[in-house]
Amino acid sequence: MNTTRLVKIFSILFVCTFFLLAFSQGGAYAFNNYLKPDRAFPKGTMIGPFDVSGKTKVQAQQLLNDKVNQWQQQGAIEVRYVEEKVKWEKSIVQFHIKESVAEAVPNKQNPIYADVATDDVKQLIEDQFPFLNADQFDTASLRSSIVQEAVTLGSAPDEILLDQYIKGKNANQTIADAYQNLSITSEMNIVLKKLPVMKIPAGSQVSFIQELKTANLTWVSSKDLSTIASLMFQLVLKTNFPILEKNQSAQLPSNTTAGLEAKVDPQMNQDFIFANPNKTAYQLCFQKVNNGLYASLKGIPFAYRYDQLLKDKQTFQPKTVIQYSSAVPNGQAPLLEDKGAAGILIKTYRETHSQTGVLIGSEKISEDFYPPVPKIELHSLIDQQTDNLDGSAPGQPSVGTGTAPNTIGSSSSGISSEQTNPPGNSNTSQPGATNNTSPTDKSQPKPQTKKSSNSKSGE
Repeated sequence: MNTTRLVKIFSILFVCTFFLLAFSQGGAYAFNNYLKPDRAFPKGTMIGPFDVSGKTKVQAQQLLNDKVNQWQQQGAIEVRYVEEKVKWEKSIVQFHIKESVAEAVPNKQNPIYADVATDDVKQLIEDQFPFLNADQFDTASLRSSIVQEAVTLGSAPDEILLDQYIKGKNANQTIADAYQNLSITSEMNIVLKKLPVMKIPAGSQVSFIQELKTANLTWVSSKDLSTIASLMFQLVLKTNFPILEKNQSAQLPSNTTAGLEAKVDPQMNQDFIFANPNKTAYQLCFQKVNNGLYASLKGIPFAYRYDQLLKDKQTFQPKTVIQYSSAVPNGQAPLLEDKGAAGILIKTYRETHSQTGVLIGSEKISEDFYPPVPKIELHSLIDQQTDNLDGSAPGQPSVGTGTAPNTIGSSSSGISSEQTNPPGNSNTSQPGATNNTSPTDKSQPKPQTKKSSNSKSGE
């Protein structure tokens, strides 16, 4: 009985002694490290990017407050959405200096605590990008990125790329499209099946011929490839993508609008090339719709709106070439061998507008020239002989005949013709005009054509 009582007494004394020792030692440690304001941080203690070794908590707080105030007065946080850049005041970042110092562990690298209010971020997005919905963004990740950039207190923070925080399906919208009503050939069908989507990585160049090589489609006719490329050209005009190479035919294809042609011929190395200057990727998709071809661009919406504009169009009427043929009986009206075609000079521009419709800029993309095709008439050989007897030159009016002067004839007995370079284009390389000629006429106005730096002539 006495033994049991002694054990209890010693147990109670041991527990009391343990608590007294623990409290005295722990209390002293807590006071020295957390409660004693004048205790300096030991060597190797960092808070954020700043060394607080040898500084008391009060001194460390003062140091951090000074650095934060200095950082907030230097510039702003740069935020970019695709092609538009804005600035956010640094005051949106709330620093918790007192807590950062109080929880700093000696001899360690410690963080600076900071935060950005969700409502502040949403308000800034909707104020500076009114065409965007703030709910489309992952604001939690965006706030985290801003804080990570801010707590370094760097003098030149990197850009915050707002478009990288668009959530899910909002990052894959149809932002531009183009449609061409045409008959889709069997070869075009093959291209659409093998190449339904063209990926456009961020900061990349896209070559249509290279895409065709990858899909083993360079054997497809130039006519069909050019039809697809022309639709791509119309689509790219509605973006901020620079056009690096665009070619044209010698004569305007029947299914193409002047100024919107992009000829592609892998055998002649005539390509259609454009670039994506943005820091986000896009996709160019093709599909058959009704009786035509539809192209769309998918990705995040642009900050601006882009529109194509065709302007300064000039037309040049064709000359009439008279040819003499034994196939035309004497006295019969001349036969029309070729009705010819008018020449065209046209400029293609890309206009940039704000989302509210304000014109920001206009850029000339290309300047295309299609020379006129002469009209050819077949006349009887008897008419030629009569002209020669009258002493007039073949194809020129004899005295009193009243023949229109806007013609060119030939003096040979068979079918022949005589042509010269189009007005204003003698010995001059013009887009699409190589090896194509028409009669000289000093009365016809000469087009002042200039080859665009981002277009090439094609045969």
